[in-house]
Amino acid sequence: MTETSQAGAERLLLLGLDLAVRVRDDDPAQLADLLDGLDKEELHQLVLTLARCVDISLPVSEIVWWRSLTSLPRASRGDTPPCGTSRGYKAHMRARELPDLACEVAYRREERERKARTRRAST
Repeated sequence: MTETSQAGAERLLLLGLDLAVRVRDDDPAQLADLLDGLDKEELHQLVLTLARCVDISLPVSEIVWWRSLTSLPRASRGDTPPCGTSRGYKAHMRARELPDLACEVAYRREERERKARTRRAST
């Protein structure tokens, strides 16, 4: 019995929603085993199905809201740069931490400004 395209899409959507729930809590090896059970076409369809679930009218900060939850405030260690700054972003990276959203925004803004200065200086 072959699966209809509607039934296949429904199955992949349910699988994707299950993965979305489990991705933060389960063992990555278990999730990898689950994904390894899909053939290449199913994996592509799963990615496309999940991409269709993203509300692209929202700002990125709302789409990836959990990123701000991944970094807890750091204990004061004297010269540790504050979060929400480019230096804070670099400190996260040195510590191999996922930067919080405020640090990432500050870093990207500083990088845009630096590149703009470089472009102006080269003209």
